[in-house]
Amino acid sequence: MLLEWPIPPSVNHIWRRHGKSTYLSANYKRWLSNVNLCLLMRQENPIGGPVTVDLEIIPGKGWRQNRDLDNIFKPVLDALCRSGLILDDNCSVVRQISASIGKSDGTEARLLVRVTPCLSIVTGK
Repeated sequence: MLLEWPIPPSVNHIWRRHGKSTYLSANYKRWLSNVNLCLLMRQENPIGGPVTVDLEIIPGKGWRQNRDLDNIFKPVLDALCRSGLILDDNCSVVRQISASIGKSDGTEARLLVRVTPCLSIVTGK
């Protein structure tokens, strides 16, 4: 399945603290709402087994070149779990994950998320 989502907030900006309480930031909640809307429009079926996840950032308006690329993984994997598209984001389900920067087309920055069922599981034997 290939999904097109807005760029998620950095993992550094997902949570907020107030005293001893930790909660989701308004920016992250807004991003999750946008992702849910994209998913409702697509009506994708869940993938029940191990998957690979490939992310391609299409830079554009709103993308910062100095952003840490690895901070994009967690919000995406969490959103895939929350939506029910994958069972979990642990290593038994997400067998491989990659991220790359694509070519800008001059529009808003966005993220292409490709989730592919694993054809075989490497057991290390």
